[in-house]
Amino acid sequence: MKLTRFKKLFFYPLGRIYSSIRYRSVYFFDTNFFLPSEHKLPKFILTLNKNYLITESTEKEIIDKIGKEEFQKRVASGYKTVCFDKLWEKNQTVCPIYYHYMSCTLNPANIGSIDFFVESIYSRIIKNKSLLLEEQKLYEKIRKESTSGKFLDPEGKPKQEPLKTLDQLHSRMLTKKQAAFKDEHPSFLQDVRSLSLALTYTAINRQNVTFYTTDGDLVALFLNWLDSMTMRLTLGMFILPQLTPDKKHRLIRGEVLKYFINYDDFVNKRINVFKDLCSDWWKPAGFQFKIKYWSLNEKKFNLFPVLFTTEMAKNFLNNHGNLECNFVKNDTLGNWLSYRYFWPPKDPKEKKIKVEVSRKNIINHNFRIVSPKVHNKYCLYRKEDKNNNLQFLSQFT
Repeated sequence: MKLTRFKKLFFYPLGRIYSSIRYRSVYFFDTNFFLPSEHKLPKFILTLNKNYLITESTEKEIIDKIGKEEFQKRVASGYKTVCFDKLWEKNQTVCPIYYHYMSCTLNPANIGSIDFFVESIYSRIIKNKSLLLEEQKLYEKIRKESTSGKFLDPEGKPKQEPLKTLDQLHSRMLTKKQAAFKDEHPSFLQDVRSLSLALTYTAINRQNVTFYTTDGDLVALFLNWLDSMTMRLTLGMFILPQLTPDKKHRLIRGEVLKYFINYDDFVNKRINVFKDLCSDWWKPAGFQFKIKYWSLNEKKFNLFPVLFTTEMAKNFLNNHGNLECNFVKNDTLGNWLSYRYFWPPKDPKEKKIKVEVSRKNIINHNFRIVSPKVHNKYCLYRKEDKNNNLQFLSQFT
């Protein structure tokens, strides 16, 4: 016990100092830092190391606002643009990872989440399905309760910071999300793309990344992403240890295996995994992704960091969700498996989660090396994304 305490107090902080030196640091900026604003925003002094980045979605937004010529004068000389195609050239794993990250932020199906039923209704909007009367009533009830109670904790007491701020940001994000699905808030989808690309960049390059933003949506989406990644990791913890060689052969032959997981055990495990991902005290070293959110009201930055250990980075860089790409190797770490789970059960007394496990249609034992142009032409996800058809990103079936 004493040695463990000594590690936490001495070696772990040293490990993090080493990480800050070992891993290169880069900085992403959102659109608002480059546009005229009535609010006073912080100023940044650019250095010669060229570690200042924007995503391709941010570049598009800036050009739409100020024009290409002005963009070249004010932005292009000091900031590099990170785009999907460049990441593809470096690491073809980027395709299912990037779109899985997008699905985790856009329309996650996280069992045990307070937003599960709201997201299930959003999935119908994404897929252009009309809401049933019961769903519409449930949606209105949940939204009303969420709005009226956002300042109180489960015991009815006023929430303290930062939970109060997080709830406000989360509530605003849900409102914008609904509008985005109805084509009334296109910038929200650009936020989803920018955050997903920055997270993919972090996982592939293993660098310390700071994302500066004045948009609270990115904070709420980041927490959505963490929650969704936790969901997938937890499912794997329950399912993968049970896959004997015989069961793997049955899956490869096309069989569907059914598992039943105790709901309370699953949720408790998921919560503990989420806490571990967000906590730093047990992590000796690693690279960091953090969002620095500039509050326009408070005139200060709020920091939301996560430290990635080597093992976490491996899991996040090899987590395709239920997605598959014709050109990407996926025969390891459960990436060839598809999970289909059913919740809530028809019987209210049922306390088990039914999970159907099957093989994906595509199992690649090697990468198929192609140019970004060829990939964009034949990859279903790239074509659907280009057409703003986001149905494939919903985690609901």
